[in-house]
Amino acid sequence: ALNLALYSAMEQLGARPLVIVSGSASQWGANVPGLNWLDMSRELRAAGLITTREIAASLGGAEDRGIGVSERGHTIIKNAIKNSGLQFLMSATLEESVAKRIALYTQYAYNQPIRAYINIAGGSASTGPASIDQYFEGGVITSAQPKAFAVESVMGHFLQESVPVINLSGIATIARRYGLPLTPMVKQSIGSGGVYNTASYRTWLAGFWIIFILILLYMITRISGVVSSFDKGDSSSKKVQPTI
Repeated sequence: ALNLALYSAMEQLGARPLVIVSGSASQWGANVPGLNWLDMSRELRAAGLITTREIAASLGGAEDRGIGVSERGHTIIKNAIKNSGLQFLMSATLEESVAKRIALYTQYAYNQPIRAYINIAGGSASTGPASIDQYFEGGVITSAQPKAFAVESVMGHFLQESVPVINLSGIATIARRYGLPLTPMVKQSIGSGGVYNTASYRTWLAGFWIIFILILLYMITRISGVVSSFDKGDSSSKKVQPTI
């Protein structure tokens, strides 16, 4: 779902995305064997719904080497990558995977500056192992805690190169930040939600009116005091003459 949303947004913006995907992307809408994200994106392109094409794919999983994925799962993922015609990004270590990804981005950028790095979910090569990925906040970030750079990662590399990052991880937190419903029962209409509009208050205007009212109250108090003094002075001047 996030991949499709990102592809659509990039195409609408006219950006040129350089996409490296994980063949084992799963959990939300890509967990059917024989119809993973690589298969989906191919079908979407064939139907003319998207034009974005990935530049490479890896096994994903722990250390970006498919650790934790069954042997049958490895076979399914490798076949999907082969059928996609993409470069198979296979590495012996996590560090090698990070280096290969950075090299691919540099190669396909064709000497053009990379304007932003976008991470979806928590791939080991992208955000680093579980011991450090928690130090990268979700949403738009331009820096991170020093602990986030303890292990080399693609995200850490781009942050150190002063490239802004959009980290689409920790979706629940991001959704709450922008006022988006989590697993809504009622389908939201396009263009609604906190991403598109939000309520804000003109604090400067409130401050102006508070100061204005205070000044007005002060003036009223002063005028009332002057009138009271005048009345007292006027009444004291009218002395009662005794009758003889």
